[in-house]
Amino acid sequence: MHSPFVFEFISNVLKDTKQYDCYPVIEKQREVLLKDSAIIEVEDFGAGSAVIKSNKRVVKNIAASSLKPKKFAQLLFRMVQYYKPATMLELGTSLGITTAYLAKGNENGKVFTCEGSSSIAAIAQNNFTALQLKNIELTKGDFAKTLQPLLQQTGKIGFAFIDGNHRKEPTVEYFTKLLNCSTHSLFFRSEFQILKKMLEL
Repeated sequence: MHSPFVFEFISNVLKDTKQYDCYPVIEKQREVLLKDSAIIEVEDFGAGSAVIKSNKRVVKNIAASSLKPKKFAQLLFRMVQYYKPATMLELGTSLGITTAYLAKGNENGKVFTCEGSSSIAAIAQNNFTALQLKNIELTKGDFAKTLQPLLQQTGKIGFAFIDGNHRKEPTVEYFTKLLNCSTHSLFFRSEFQILKKMLEL
């Protein structure tokens, strides 16, 4: 608590209980996904789902198992809303709900988000359209092939969230690449888990 950064973060981000206007709008889109019975074919380049084993998946099941719970997605929104990173990168778009929160956190910034599965990416893109989000660029394909060219395009990254391909070695590789392109604040899955534990105290 003695660190100025940590104190500021807890006071202005973690304890921010304001109900922002975008919350119910994005959560309504989440509810649409949780009721979607469409079956899609999913390409999986990472560790795969720990819950759904088949490559043929029902959208509502993906939504139930893969989307970040709203309190964590809204925490990411508040981080972006407070620190205002100009360039954000998300590895693991999924159906686009967390991406939407990042985009709404700083509508003057740009979110570059990557999704391995083209069928899941297509649904995410539809969600961005439904939510009228104009500051998201979605890249489809295996991160091993798409990340480096994307980093060459984006330049410095102010905020990054890794939530795709949950195997250790690729995640460390992504971390290293992003570290070389960071400005001041990178946010990774491991740190997200620490904050999750803080929220559950």
